[in-house]
Amino acid sequence: MTETQSPHAASEGTWALPLLVLIPLTVLRMFADPSAGPWPVLGWCLIALAVLLLAAGWATAFRHGSRRRGAWGTCLLVHAALVWQTVLLLRQ
Repeated sequence: MTETQSPHAASEGTWALPLLVLIPLTVLRMFADPSAGPWPVLGWCLIALAVLLLAAGWATAFRHGSRRRGAWGTCLLVHAALVWQTVLLLRQ
């Protein structure tokens, strides 16, 4: 039996975009002093963008459902990365 799903259902790509937004923040933390210069402001801007993309992903998941279980694994990964980056930014 096949299940019909919306072509707009949330997939791994829905959750990967906010994860990609957080990568520059991780690289910045590894190679530069994140507490100096404009880096904290850039960090908060990237976190805000990631939160907006997560909200859009959740809206898609609520409206159209999810395609696979792998999408939920990516969802958990991006939420963990967001919490980790936010805590690191708050601690500096």
